[in-house]
Amino acid sequence: MNSPLVTGVLRVLLTAWAGATWAVVAWIAPAVFSVVAPEAGRGLAGEMAGHLFRGLAFGGLAAGVVIGALWYRARALDRRSLWVLLVAMAAPLISENFLRPLLEAARAGGQPDASFALLHAASAALYVLASAALGWLVVRRGR
Repeated sequence: MNSPLVTGVLRVLLTAWAGATWAVVAWIAPAVFSVVAPEAGRGLAGEMAGHLFRGLAFGGLAAGVVIGALWYRARALDRRSLWVLLVAMAAPLISENFLRPLLEAARAGGQPDASFALLHAASAALYVLASAALGWLVVRRGR
């Protein structure tokens, strides 16, 4: 890297992005569904989790752009890291921009059915994929 400051900023930003993603995916969103009272409705828990996931998607996009730009500027962006970074950025955006509207339409149709469950599983898989990509980046690039 160019300087210890840039290296430090990159490490903190990458670690914060990864940590936020892991925390929301593994602990916070499941906790929201377990804590919100059933009489309040699963819709409330879904809205709360949705806000968290939306923040992850767009916050991750911003973090990924900054990280990629700094790596590129330092001539430290290899092809594999670029692709993993793009996966970490794109997977949540795909979930938010393509699957979320389908999930909302399925939920608005009344009782969630098999299509809702399938869309929810696909969305979860995209966030797990992003989490794994971020893990790879932290281990491989966070040194």
